[in-house]
Amino acid sequence: MKLKIGEINKAFLIGIKGVGMASLAYILDDLGIEVKGSDVAEAFVTSHLLSQRGFKIYPSFDPAIITQEKPDLVITTGAHGGKRNPQFLAALQAKIPAVTHAQALGWLMNQKKFPISVAGVGGKTTISALLSHLLSYNHYHPAYAVGAGSLKPLVWPGAWGKGKYFVAEADEYATCPLTDHRPRFYWQKPQILILTNIEYDHPDVYQNLKQTLETFLDFSRRTLERGGQVVSFFDNPNNQWLIRQLYQEGYQERVVSYGFSGEADWQIEPLNVTYPQTKARLVSRSGDLMLLKLQLPGKFNLANAAAAAIAAHLLGLNPKQITTSLSQFIAVQRRFEFLGNLHLPQKKIKLYDDYAHHPKEIKTTLQAARNWFLHQQIGVVFQSHTFSRTRRLLDEFVESLLLADKVYLAPVFASAREKKSQTDWQKIMGEKISQKMSPNQKLYLVSQPQELLNILQGEENLPDVLFTMGAGDIYKWGQKLLSLPKTK
Repeated sequence: MKLKIGEINKAFLIGIKGVGMASLAYILDDLGIEVKGSDVAEAFVTSHLLSQRGFKIYPSFDPAIITQEKPDLVITTGAHGGKRNPQFLAALQAKIPAVTHAQALGWLMNQKKFPISVAGVGGKTTISALLSHLLSYNHYHPAYAVGAGSLKPLVWPGAWGKGKYFVAEADEYATCPLTDHRPRFYWQKPQILILTNIEYDHPDVYQNLKQTLETFLDFSRRTLERGGQVVSFFDNPNNQWLIRQLYQEGYQERVVSYGFSGEADWQIEPLNVTYPQTKARLVSRSGDLMLLKLQLPGKFNLANAAAAAIAAHLLGLNPKQITTSLSQFIAVQRRFEFLGNLHLPQKKIKLYDDYAHHPKEIKTTLQAARNWFLHQQIGVVFQSHTFSRTRRLLDEFVESLLLADKVYLAPVFASAREKKSQTDWQKIMGEKISQKMSPNQKLYLVSQPQELLNILQGEENLPDVLFTMGAGDIYKWGQKLLSLPKTK
């Protein structure tokens, strides 16, 4: 993009309610740019903070709005047609600079001296939030773009700080699913690249795991060729493959691994993984030591914290600063987020919400719940996201959900990018889960929150902890459950 920041007075964001677009809106607003946008009328996890900023949001993709507003820059989401969205096409026709979210984010990151990208399946949002918090808490004033509705204690998931660092999630999904299959992180040029788990997650873009691995390898290689560093999780076999490739190419000195394995450069030694605090020692091969103290559950969050801590260490923060800062971090919306207590006639249920939508993420979250809530029954209300992911990863979804005592399976949430499937994937997945369940487990097919509440009120053996889980609109079910009238 040839524009300079000072040349933009008005920006228009198509699909502004998406978590990525919303964080971009806050950054542009911080820069003094007037922000307006468009989206569907329904409420999103971002709606509350967007309304606080006072952005005008049109509930329509009418191209006439672009002609009326005359923005200096139009940015489109990958959903709602991407580059084929009528408002995007109207901008091109009017010769208004128009780009995708991925291009705009990369352009903004490159305005800073030290971009930092966080890539991988699972952990991107939390690590980005943790590192942004670490830098903010210690007065580094970073810019950041985190794909969440809100953060605690940072609140805003996007900001343009005055410092030289820019922390952002780096997604391997397509820049525009309809017209440009270059990965979204293609546009980023990080000095530090953090890699969480590398998994096969987007069957509508990548044919197989091999293609996915090559994409991550290319991104890592380009980072190292620029003199940057790669910080990679070690315990995942796909990450190990990538690390070996980079070693063979002579980059061993600038690749840092972390994990629970004794072979990692930085080893995580858990001290406590039960409520109310997760703790671990983080020890390097050279004897450097950091103590991780978190208000977050699970070994997976210890890994997330380790990644953020190592990056912060590379940027000059000392162990005491890192330990103190991490202990002050509270939460990322939709990541093991406590919603409240659901009071039913039989018992009180602790209600949580989580964004986990890949089988590995579901498994990791449920395992963390088992450790956090020892000897308690765990239930999950799961909504699979996209028909393509559900079809290709069906058996893995089944295995991961078997970690719950009770499974309440909702219909698949279709992406705005795909056509409705004629196959009843809810029923198919439900049958497979039911066949593998033990006598102590139970499956229910549910279609709406009121139906779920009726089932819960009629159950004798209720879960102690209940998660709403998935990348669609399942988070609304938890909010609805808490507001629906309960039977006395």
